[in-house]
Amino acid sequence: MMGEWPVVDDRVKELFRLGAEFALAQPNELLASMTDATLSGIAASSVSLDRDLVAAASVANAANLRQWAAANVHRPAERVRAELSDDALLLTRDLVRRGLETFAVDAFRAAQSVAWRMWMFGCFQLTSDVRELHPLLDVSSVSISTFIGDLQKETLRAVEEERDALTRGSDAERLAAVVQLLEGVPGPRERAERRLGHSLLGPHTAVVLWTEQEHAGAGSATVLAAAADAVARAAGVTRRLVVRPSAATWWLWLPTAWSPHASALDLASADWPGVRIAVGRPGKGVDGFRRSHVDATATQRLAGRMVDCPVLTRHTDVHLLGLLAGDPDRAQEFVRATLGRFADASDEDHEMLRVWLRHQCNTSATAGALFAHRNSVLRRLARADAMMPRPVAEQVVEVGVALQLLRLRG
Repeated sequence: MMGEWPVVDDRVKELFRLGAEFALAQPNELLASMTDATLSGIAASSVSLDRDLVAAASVANAANLRQWAAANVHRPAERVRAELSDDALLLTRDLVRRGLETFAVDAFRAAQSVAWRMWMFGCFQLTSDVRELHPLLDVSSVSISTFIGDLQKETLRAVEEERDALTRGSDAERLAAVVQLLEGVPGPRERAERRLGHSLLGPHTAVVLWTEQEHAGAGSATVLAAAADAVARAAGVTRRLVVRPSAATWWLWLPTAWSPHASALDLASADWPGVRIAVGRPGKGVDGFRRSHVDATATQRLAGRMVDCPVLTRHTDVHLLGLLAGDPDRAQEFVRATLGRFADASDEDHEMLRVWLRHQCNTSATAGALFAHRNSVLRRLARADAMMPRPVAEQVVEVGVALQLLRLRG
């Protein structure tokens, strides 16, 4: 929450007005080039951004800076009402339609950085009196940061409106076109590609994003959009097809054969809490488009049944589980035959054995991952062996599958 607005005297207000006039006198090209230089660094670190988006953001930021300066010419050192310019609205719509609206946050940070540097330089040109500079810079910092924060709020409101429009219009049309493809409804491929804005030739990797129940709500679209951006970056693509079958679930198709590492997105997941990702096997052409999605949705169903659903689940992680989980009685029989009395052991013992298998039966690595003493791990492994019909070392694959089935059973 914003603190109390600084109170300044008439001299500081006059300096503020002169600085605003100086800012307004700068050509549009200079303001745009200043923000462009900052935003180019962001674009270089993200494969999802192209030069058109960066250029549009530069123009929008220049318009916002002029809006702030013009208001301070008439009412210097007062709070400026934030209104999105036409350029900013167009940029917001473009970002939403590409699933890149989280870029707006970085764009505003860049705008604030540029505005502050430009303004501070101008303040030092206006006066060298410390008694004037201190209150001038103080109220300037509050004014710029408050204006940028208000613009962010307006942008988020525009993002939600555009998402609603997509749901009512073109997004619903894309969903209908995708459902026809998935159900094998005959029709010209070229027409489906025009409706989707996505080529059906070449490689495809289908992804399902969804939010867990406790995180579902009004902010679901924002965190799902952030996760979709992260997935595209991790896959190294700039384009993808996004379809929203519900508020809490998004379907993605990436034009690449992507087989992510299990830890590929773990670090970024703090930016989109509660989102889970299921990845299908890559495929080619229309059949690959369809099969990869079937794999991804099957993976989602299995991952969603786990008591500790991971952030990222690949089809290869659960393919064998899917074959067994389809017959609950046989799955239960397999678990009992493989684990014996260890099936009723504690969750901590089950997790220890999973970690041991995940670290390729390396006891020292397991102890490090669990922050436990190596001898403690050895004792628990010996106890697990004693409770099973056969030693773990003789049935490593079977034990791993049985432990995963226990996770599904919860």
